[in-house]
Amino acid sequence: MINLVGASIPRSGHHLLERMLRSVFGPRLHYCEYYNIPDCCRSIPCKTGGFDVVFQKSHDFDFNLPIILSDSVLYIVQYREPIETVLSDRELFCKSNPGSEINRFNYLIFLADHIIYNKRFYKKWITSQMVNSIHVRYEELVGNPVAVIQSILVRMQLSSYVDISSDKVLSNLQVGDDMSKYKKKNYSSYKQFDRNLISQYESIFYREISGVTYPMKFSDILVSTDELDSVLFQREVLLQQMESLQN
Repeated sequence: MINLVGASIPRSGHHLLERMLRSVFGPRLHYCEYYNIPDCCRSIPCKTGGFDVVFQKSHDFDFNLPIILSDSVLYIVQYREPIETVLSDRELFCKSNPGSEINRFNYLIFLADHIIYNKRFYKKWITSQMVNSIHVRYEELVGNPVAVIQSILVRMQLSSYVDISSDKVLSNLQVGDDMSKYKKKNYSSYKQFDRNLISQYESIFYREISGVTYPMKFSDILVSTDELDSVLFQREVLLQQMESLQN
């Protein structure tokens, strides 16, 4: 059995990839959402038997997802252009928490926590260059899904008997999906787009996080980051206090 372990930043296409893998493997694949399954074994890799492939979901929020160096485990690391990621996640958050969209301080906390999470995620999963991991950018998954699936199959050593280029498999990849809806949006089309806050976020993101290969989008805008920096400092102190209590 091959264990695919998804380590993904939220809103970077995990479920889209899951649907594509299902179209390739069908009933031979077992998908474990991990978070929402009452009787889940909570094991990495998954202990569920009877399948050729298991695909597990994790955003590694607590950064306790183990790194297992094994030929039977392949980590699929998913991420996305930083501004689109945080705007998409903020919109989802506001849908689930009505009223939060009008609270500027709530938004600042949200952005600060995003930076803290991404800083840790990049260090652990993106810049570490794990030998048994494959990186999948959201933009590549949406722009050329067949090539992405093929690259995963190569790493799984299954490309020799899976015809990913056939018309049938390609159509299955996109069943129920209008791929255009996943394409890049104008930032202004997001309801939560605030140019000042997002410019602050981007400036601090690129200052604090190494290994970001996406180009900055608002580098031509001079903006003070004092407002978000202050909240970021408070959130980092709070996180350190919480972690010290747990230890």
